[in-house]
Amino acid sequence: MMKLWWLVGLSACVTVLPTPCDNNATCEAAFGDGYTCVEEVCQAPEEGVTVPPLPVPKECEDLTAPVAISGTIDGKTVWRCTNVPYVISSSLTVTGSLSVDPGVTIQMTKDSALIVEKSGDLDMAGTSADPIRVMGPTNTAGEWVGIIVRETAGPVSLINVLVRGAGAPGTSFGITDSERAAVIVFNEAKIIGTQIEDSSAHGIRFAREGRANEFETNAITNTAWNPIRIEANQVGSLSGSHTFTPDAKIEVDPELLDTSATWEPLGAPYVVGLAGGGSLEVGVPSSDPPLLTLAPGVRIEFAPKTSFKIGNAGGGGLIARGTEALPIILTSALEEPAPGDWSGLLFASLVQEDQAELSYVTIEYAGTYDLAGLTVWQSQATLRMDHSTIRRHIGEGASIGGKGSSAVITETEFSENGEDGLTLYDGVMATVDECDFINNGDEGISVAYGGDPAFVTHCTFEGNVNGAILISHEQLGTVGAGHIAKGGGQYIAWDEYYDTLIEFPVFLTDKGLPYVVQTPLRFHDTANLNSATLHLGPGVRMDFDFDASLNIAEAGLGGIVVNATPGNPAIFSAWNGVSWRGVFIDPTANPVTIPAGTLIVNDAIGGDLP
Repeated sequence: MMKLWWLVGLSACVTVLPTPCDNNATCEAAFGDGYTCVEEVCQAPEEGVTVPPLPVPKECEDLTAPVAISGTIDGKTVWRCTNVPYVISSSLTVTGSLSVDPGVTIQMTKDSALIVEKSGDLDMAGTSADPIRVMGPTNTAGEWVGIIVRETAGPVSLINVLVRGAGAPGTSFGITDSERAAVIVFNEAKIIGTQIEDSSAHGIRFAREGRANEFETNAITNTAWNPIRIEANQVGSLSGSHTFTPDAKIEVDPELLDTSATWEPLGAPYVVGLAGGGSLEVGVPSSDPPLLTLAPGVRIEFAPKTSFKIGNAGGGGLIARGTEALPIILTSALEEPAPGDWSGLLFASLVQEDQAELSYVTIEYAGTYDLAGLTVWQSQATLRMDHSTIRRHIGEGASIGGKGSSAVITETEFSENGEDGLTLYDGVMATVDECDFINNGDEGISVAYGGDPAFVTHCTFEGNVNGAILISHEQLGTVGAGHIAKGGGQYIAWDEYYDTLIEFPVFLTDKGLPYVVQTPLRFHDTANLNSATLHLGPGVRMDFDFDASLNIAEAGLGGIVVNATPGNPAIFSAWNGVSWRGVFIDPTANPVTIPAGTLIVNDAIGGDLP
């Protein structure tokens, strides 16, 4: 039963909201002559003109005192009076229907709440010129609890509503501390053009299964906590451009995403895992696996011990397509970010085909000593990445491996990672073209255990501590072409054990990078198949460490063929200016073809070249 009585002596507390505008005519139409549009907000003239009041409904003309209400509205009720406030004297529960007209003021008393439940519906439909106002007695933060939309509520709309001074603890209404907010939604709500100010907690809390069915052009400012907090599965219900206090973030509780969704930029970054880490995962066992799409301009910040996993617990996918002007950023949530702040992005074995795309995406400050900033492991989908940046991770920048994994990576930068910029291993098929590897703590690229360097082409290497590319001796001559080395110290290193034995032909051509040999290298065929031959093309440069040598046909058949020219010879030199052992060719070597002037040997202390 709704209780209604008159309170004498209370005055209305009315706040005039600035009206969004794009020209003076908008303001004059709303408020009258003399109003102007300044920075998209209607401004009153210095003197003379005031905001015209709304016409007072006839049934409200005789009211001079506030209307006090408490208890339950279980029928159909409309609040129309704009000349006096409606005062919620304790709390009000709506199980029927409550509609509130433009310009109405609702004054909440201390620690009160407006609750919608049991199929009740609430329709607050103000206008930009005449919003509905819901506020405490003194407009102080935390005076009242908030508007609570229970799981059982019917339709709820907050359109052009000002909500001010809420966020008080609501334990008496079953609200936990983590659910405190000016507007608490456990079901669905349409929130459009609404301003939420001065909350002592969150502005809006979409709790449990709470979500928006429409969400546009709201302003949530001066909240003690983040303006919005929401479960990960409900983020896709948010859209539009909104206004927030600077440095505000949209707080997302990580969980397993089981439905497809698009995350859009809302005017503040998303932050995941503030309540204690966890894993934001996309993928469940399902005939219709979920796909998460990140729209251009989305920024997601991850708290410590938080990871982002795709296709791990079940089928799932991630499509993140930014633009040059609106890149997508996955980064640390800390004010002073550092490598290893969060665990990184993983594409696991159950990623769906054509659902692993990164375009104009930056991934930074992640990684563990077991996982790279970006990891692809035994994925059944091909990772397609372009125009992206993988940087400042504690270990490897990116690691792609496992039987069946594949990747196509173009025009992407791998920089300032603690170890390799990119690791390819264990049978991965990867195309890497026109990428930059800059200032990584180990190699630019490491290719090992069945990875294939043949499709690494046209890349630029600069400042990588242990050279450009590390490969195993089985892959000599298979590195792709067209690389550029900037500065010194960028080379192709052979991942060798002492006294490496090569029993097959190797064809070395100029890749734009020197080859570095750090241990004795032996070409001889113990099976006497006459196949262990080193072929050197024009411009090939091989640099040898102080303990390294080149041995041809020692203890078996082998050979060397130089296909260079005097004008562009092959060159053997010492690595880092230190002398090396030299080239040793056994008398049994066959073939040995070294035309005059086609091979230059520098800095060797021994050897028996003819």
